[in-house]
Amino acid sequence: MARRVGGARLLSSLLLFALLAAEVAPLSWDLPEPRNQAGKIRVHPRGNLWATGHFMGKKSLEPPSPSPLGTAPHTSLRDQRLQLSHDLLRILLLKKALGMSLSHPAPHI
Repeated sequence: MARRVGGARLLSSLLLFALLAAEVAPLSWDLPEPRNQAGKIRVHPRGNLWATGHFMGKKSLEPPSPSPLGTAPHTSLRDQRLQLSHDLLRILLLKKALGMSLSHPAPHI
């Protein structure tokens, strides 16, 4: 009789081991974390931002590169007035060519 109990115990432990090894009955404990532990977790969706503004407002040590159009970056007041007068003349000529009144603003569509 003792032999039958020992054999049954061995057979059941082998069966349990086979089931666990085959992951048919996985042994896992899903224990939820306590609320105080879950509340301390901080999520940074944009990554680490500790040095984001470190170089803001810093001056460059290199001389400024020439502008892409080859013009001087600083234009004189006279040149600005000349450019504005050309732009105004062009706008007035375009309005006249389109038959728009110069005294009334264009209607918004």
